[in-house]
Amino acid sequence: MEQEKSYEKRRSILKRIRYYMTSQEKLEAHLLDYMLAHPELTPEPSAPPAGEFDKIMDRLKKEGSVTVIRKQLQKLYARYRFVNLLHKPLLLVMIVLVILGNVFVGTSAGKTYGNIWTTTVLCLLPSVKTPE
Repeated sequence: MEQEKSYEKRRSILKRIRYYMTSQEKLEAHLLDYMLAHPELTPEPSAPPAGEFDKIMDRLKKEGSVTVIRKQLQKLYARYRFVNLLHKPLLLVMIVLVILGNVFVGTSAGKTYGNIWTTTVLCLLPSVKTPE
C-alpha cells in the first residue's frame, strides 16, 4: 500500500491525466458495448408534444430574451463585419504605400547614381536598345 502511494507521488501529472483518460475511454467503450448487446435495458425516450419547441421559442421572442448561442453568433458576426469593413481601405492604403515607396526609391536611385534607374529598366526590356 505504501509502495503504491510513493509510486503515485513519483508519476508526473501528465502521465496521471493520460492514464485517467485512457481508463475512462475503456470504461465508456465497455459500457457502450454492453448497452448495444442488451438493447432492452435502454429505455426509449418519450417524444415531446408536437409544437412544444416552437411554443418555447415564441415565448422567448415575446419576452425579448436572447439565447446564449444567439449572443455568441451576434458577437462573432459583428467581428466579421468589422474586419470586412476595414479590409478594403487598409488594403488600398497598403498598395498606395508600396507604390510610393517604390517611386521614392527609384527617384533617389536616379539622383544618386545618375541615369542608372532608366538604363536598368531599359536593359530589362528585350526590345528596347540601351543608349550608348
